[in-house]
Amino acid sequence: MSKKNKTKKVKAHKLDLPVEINSPAYFHNLAHNGDLATIKKLKQIITTDKDNDNVGYAKIALEEAEYFYYSSNNKKEEKEFLLLKMIQQKEDHLFDLELKADTIEFELGKLDLDRMVSDKVLANNPKMKELPYGFSPDYYTMVKGKLADVESEIEYLTAWISTAQKMITTERYKNIPDEVVRHTHFDAEGDFWEEENENGAGNCDCGCESEEKIDI
Repeated sequence: MSKKNKTKKVKAHKLDLPVEINSPAYFHNLAHNGDLATIKKLKQIITTDKDNDNVGYAKIALEEAEYFYYSSNNKKEEKEFLLLKMIQQKEDHLFDLELKADTIEFELGKLDLDRMVSDKVLANNPKMKELPYGFSPDYYTMVKGKLADVESEIEYLTAWISTAQKMITTERYKNIPDEVVRHTHFDAEGDFWEEENENGAGNCDCGCESEEKIDI
């Protein structure tokens, strides 16, 4: 977040010249209105206009309009926007954990079947009980313990996200589009452990490493 913009809204510069409807200048002015009505208008153009050029201009204008509309105006909004980014990061991690839990449960299902078959094999072949292979109770216990750990973290993250969401009091931040949060960055945002990361600082996990950072 640029220091000069920390406690005041980014200024939008509109063109003061007469502009033709649906011209690049027209969309430029729409982009810099920075209000909710303009955002809705641009979304309508994107979904209903038959002209590909207009749709293209509107998409670019929408990105800018959302930036101006959601830019923080003061310290309180700045902190809440940062909290929004943290919530999004926690949600991403929660999604990964839920996938991991599914994978572990699938592995446990396989192990349950392995135990059932192994019990039958050993029942029919008592001498095999001394062989160093077959179903491993220790491995099963380890996998089950891993599932418990993941489920515990899922429970914590779910509660964290729910609590944090209730701390967002700025009205326009309550339904902010995910992509606005994901593609808006603070100047100081980056890799805290820069010296430990061979790729260097400044990379984020949102898939937009090549995009230019936007100050808020």
